[in-house]
Amino acid sequence: MPLVEGRVLNDSNLELLEVNGVDVLSRTGQDGLFSISLGSSSSSSSRETVTVVVSDRRGVSQTSIFTATRVKSTIATRVGTSVSAAGARGIVIARIALDKRLLTTPKKQLHVLVTVKDRRGYLIRGASLRLRAMPSKNVANGMLRAGFTNRFGKAQFRYTVRANAMTGGPAKWLTVATRAATPKASASKRVQLRLPARFQP
Repeated sequence: MPLVEGRVLNDSNLELLEVNGVDVLSRTGQDGLFSISLGSSSSSSSRETVTVVVSDRRGVSQTSIFTATRVKSTIATRVGTSVSAAGARGIVIARIALDKRLLTTPKKQLHVLVTVKDRRGYLIRGASLRLRAMPSKNVANGMLRAGFTNRFGKAQFRYTVRANAMTGGPAKWLTVATRAATPKASASKRVQLRLPARFQP
């Protein structure tokens, strides 16, 4: 449903404030903020007209008309329904997959694939991701990564593990902490990986 939000700086000077014929002056909070849902429209049109009428105590009146465009935030993909970050309802880090097949090669690379969904199970595109690998001494190309999910709700990142983190001594671990966010919600999750000790530089 379309939602109209606004703020009145000094409601004591106003006699009337209406949005589409509904009085909102009495709905303002202490900070002057108000919010009103326009309700669902029976029209199949993607455009909606919002009319704001305001009058002060001196009888001066003004009418402003705005046009809102309905934007569909969900699309169908080959792996399921995808929703834009702005249209997501909550956010969940559904999976953090660690691909360690290249760890025992000269590349010493760890690929991290993150998948995020909303509470409805929709994949979220455009969600922001921030990763931190710990301890930092175990990675050669920096501990921080950042990016956005694609239309399938996924994003991939790459770390290069130092050779001395996988040779000699007791077993060593790498922790990847991930934070995912939309404009309205955020979620965090951590995974741990025991680094293989059989690599020879």
